[in-house]
Amino acid sequence: MLLITAISAALATDYEREVRPGITSFKRFTSGADPQNVFAVGVDLSVPNVGVYASADRRGDEWYTDTLSFAEEVGAIAAINGDWSCTTCSGNDYLAPLGLAISGGVVWNDHIQTDTIGSRWGYIACTLDKRCDLAVAEPLGDEDMFFSSLQAPTVYPLRYHDAIGANGIILIDDGVAETACYDTSSTNPRSAACIQADGIHLWLVVVDGRGAGGGTGMSCNDMRDLLLTDPFLCWDAVMLDGGGSSTLVVEDTNAGADCNPSGDNDLCVKNNPSDGSPRTVANHLGITWEDVADTRCVVTNGRWCAGTSMHTCQGGRYRGSDDCADGGDLCQEDGDYAFCVDPRCPGGDGLRRYACVDATQIAGCNDGEYAVGDCGVWGLVCGEDSLGGACMDSRCTSGPNSSFCLSDTSLAACTVGVYAESSCDAGTSCVAGVCVAPGNDTGPGTGTGTETDTIPSEDSLSETYVRPPGESVTNPGSGGTPGDLVGPDEAGCGGGCSAGQAARSWSSLLVLLMLPTVGASWLTRRRGA
Repeated sequence: MLLITAISAALATDYEREVRPGITSFKRFTSGADPQNVFAVGVDLSVPNVGVYASADRRGDEWYTDTLSFAEEVGAIAAINGDWSCTTCSGNDYLAPLGLAISGGVVWNDHIQTDTIGSRWGYIACTLDKRCDLAVAEPLGDEDMFFSSLQAPTVYPLRYHDAIGANGIILIDDGVAETACYDTSSTNPRSAACIQADGIHLWLVVVDGRGAGGGTGMSCNDMRDLLLTDPFLCWDAVMLDGGGSSTLVVEDTNAGADCNPSGDNDLCVKNNPSDGSPRTVANHLGITWEDVADTRCVVTNGRWCAGTSMHTCQGGRYRGSDDCADGGDLCQEDGDYAFCVDPRCPGGDGLRRYACVDATQIAGCNDGEYAVGDCGVWGLVCGEDSLGGACMDSRCTSGPNSSFCLSDTSLAACTVGVYAESSCDAGTSCVAGVCVAPGNDTGPGTGTGTETDTIPSEDSLSETYVRPPGESVTNPGSGGTPGDLVGPDEAGCGGGCSAGQAARSWSSLLVLLMLPTVGASWLTRRRGA
């Protein structure tokens, strides 16, 4: 399809071609004082036959190779270059990606997360059911959970299956163009990935530059402006490596297709790489297509168990299997998802279960990954009830979720291990852990008065602070802001943390201890297909 439009006083000619149902090849040529060549592929992720594939840790085959060779290797019908690479590294680390790299549910390069722009890196990460996130935030299920393996990006709730890194200065966030840029005024070849507001339509976009193909290239802000317009209409967008690395490969079966160069399986480099040919780069993101689902696929997009074996399919493509029994594990399903379960998981259940190991040690599992931590580092003990295990205040003698009377007019309550005291309303009294009106043995009244919480500080893990109702729980000894918590970082702080390591509210910490993260040190194994 040929479309001719006027954009910013320059004549723009747009071309669209269906590669497969739901996959569109797009190119735009603009003339005038600032000629641009734009190449893109749009993908409808809701189409069952579509898959998303990121480079695996196979140096020379899927990373440390050019984008055309990658697409040929993995059988993609479209692909774009990915993350920036380590050009100062040596040996087998030369040109390794800088940021997050996941393939088949296996993390083979970690996300970079610091407070320094340029080191705080971005990513595009997709699940087996093709939910894609484009962001710079640390890829954890909840930013308040900051402990490690049970909050890996490959386990619940994220369950990322394929990911590549991107520049830490995001282009578009929730439909709004950001303002920062690492090279504000430079115009260069550019590569970007974006998702529309519906979360379904993905775009991979490359712009020529440095005179290649006659294109002048774009700045970061030029790319933002482009990606906010039709047909891209991006809601979230990230910048991939640009310059001579920018490469877009799309299948093109047309005779005489303009390729730079062409490859096997009708693959075609659509843009004009400024080096004259596709560059060897860190990694890539590919789009796959299966005309007919592999007969081994029980589900088109997901994982399932067959005995102790875990199998994976996406877009109708069989992505492989993993025998959980090799590690002494079982296989467990959660809807159209499955994982290997460490035999030490409480009750043999890998779905976010916790249990006490001893008086202070707590063990938990998330998507079958096992970890154990010590409640004692916060001056707490481990307790269990019908909801499972939790780190709790030692005064919670009836369990982490319980209440009991302190006197006729006052009661104590524990919620996920947090201890609090309150007084009954006038005219009510405490009976069996609730405030009730006279003659009413079952209806609770309303507790009022002060609450007492045990809050760890830098100097003591048993400092008591009495606060009126409604006041936020703040450690008065930490010198922090309301809601600060002195607790261990990922490496563990032993009996307490230094100033600046306070990071979360005490009550939030105890809540998250019932969720998929516990303790200060972890044992973990990664699996994936």
